[in-house]
Amino acid sequence: MITIKWTGKAVSVNKWHMVRAGRIFASPEYEKFIDSIAFTIKATAGNTKYDKISLIIHVNINNRMDHHNLIKPICDGIQRSGIIDNDKNIGYISLLPAEIHSQGKLDEIIIMIREDK
Repeated sequence: MITIKWTGKAVSVNKWHMVRAGRIFASPEYEKFIDSIAFTIKATAGNTKYDKISLIIHVNINNRMDHHNLIKPICDGIQRSGIIDNDKNIGYISLLPAEIHSQGKLDEIIIMIREDK
């Protein structure tokens, strides 16, 4: 099992897109968030590669965010890290109840990645 600890400003799936000229694009803040998740995973796991994985996720976020809205960006960051080829290969996901902090503090996400056989 690999455990990753990420700290920063989490971005909800609710802020993932923006529209330009009638087309939908990922917002810059969403891209930055999933890039930072991917970077943290690479820094911890190196070139580890799995076919299928399961996740346990624990978050400490500000009181205005719904913790379940972080699942998709976390999965996108895991895929971008290269630890798996496609986030559809994430089987079981357990999202533990969120700890809440006041605004102005950094968010913290702990991701435990387990290889599935």
